[in-house]
Amino acid sequence: MKMKVKYVAFDYGNTLLLDPFVDVVSGISDKIMDILKRNGYNVEEKEVVSKWIESNENTNGPHYSHFFQERPIVRDFLGNIGVKPRDYAFLIPKILSEYRQELKKFILEIDHTEVRETLEYLKDINKKLFVWSNERKYSLETVLKWIDIDPYFDKIISSEEIKSEKPDIEFFKKCIEMSGVEKEGTVYVGDDPEKDIIPASKVGLKTILYKTEEHKPTSWRRYNTQAKPNAVIKKISDIKKIIF
Repeated sequence: MKMKVKYVAFDYGNTLLLDPFVDVVSGISDKIMDILKRNGYNVEEKEVVSKWIESNENTNGPHYSHFFQERPIVRDFLGNIGVKPRDYAFLIPKILSEYRQELKKFILEIDHTEVRETLEYLKDINKKLFVWSNERKYSLETVLKWIDIDPYFDKIISSEEIKSEKPDIEFFKKCIEMSGVEKEGTVYVGDDPEKDIIPASKVGLKTILYKTEEHKPTSWRRYNTQAKPNAVIKKISDIKKIIF
């Protein structure tokens, strides 16, 4: 389907950047084991990875950044591997620091050419671009700088900033107002049928569902919904075939 719009708004997680969490945790598991061992806890690598993944999936809160990680997620992880609460205050910042250093290293090593070329194409045909995402303001802006795509966007809006989260339609209403766009001329690109496509459609936006082989159904992303996107893409560069 061809689509003529003035404005293109993107989700961030699993749209502009595929989920790096498992790769990052696996990459620092030996360092985490060493930190724990030096503080009296012997934990196997397999348990470090599996328990952190479990805590990441089961711990949530307003505007939590699961890519950048949050203190409550790490605290839950430490509790699940038997760390005593008296050691949380010391260990949490050390572990978060290791994670975020590895996250930056991982992101800088990824080839983001396809995303950059797609954004460049859209700017070349005079589209205004936005990021509207559930996320912490500082983590969203930081990672977009690491990817080196922040200059392409006319405005970057986090759920934390507007105190509303997808799938609440108020999130989209506030983003539309803050961005100064006409909803009839705007398309929203996201990977989640329930959080992205359905509420964006309800407020009158066109929608594109980004669904790759890496986008598996999870407890928080379901495909057996009533979502009816205007188009479905398998890779981000497919946008160039749709928007004109």
